Amino acid sequence: MTAAEKIKQYFDKIYEVPLEAWEKFASLGEVKNYKAGTILKKAHTIEKKFYFLISGSGGVMLWSNNNNVCLDIFLEFNFFGDYMSLVTQKNSPLETLLFEDSEILELTAENFTYISNDKEFGLSITRNAVENLFILKQQQQIELLTLTAEERYQKILEEKPEILRRIPQMHIASYLGITPQSLSRIRKNLNKA
Repeated sequence: MTAAEKIKQYFDKIYEVPLEAWEKFASLGEVKNYKAGTILKKAHTIEKKFYFLISGSGGVMLWSNNNNVCLDIFLEFNFFGDYMSLVTQKNSPLETLLFEDSEILELTAENFTYISNDKEFGLSITRNAVENLFILKQQQQIELLTLTAEERYQKILEEKPEILRRIPQMHIASYLGITPQSLSRIRKNLNKA
């Protein structure tokens, strides 16, 4: 199955466009394989690419108060990257790190802009991708302010249980805004219940 077919298969559940549109999208990028631990974008650099994760996992990290804080976790069939830096073409403190061996479709910033200007399907594909990134980030911010760490952890258990076996615990704790020790206590308490 080609990258375009994989993307279409997933996105048809959300947003249907013809395979030709995804083939055009994929033709502007390059599929690459990376090992776990690869840093796709270093902190304090400019994002040069827009990514679509075909398989694997990773996160967007920020070094703060002598800790690497996980701001986002992503699994396959997600667009990801330092979108703020990609759009502004300015340095940002964000780093993009892969947690697992991953297969990724990469588009250069120039090709992302090019496909974004394609009025037939490219504009709606990129708009959909960017809107989903925005919605997920806003939802995460609301949950950080309205749910306890235990409630956020339970939500992950319900919605994406595979995260717990695929993402390092220290990154899950950081994503939840707690220490690894607090995550351990939450997991222990939930296992007792």
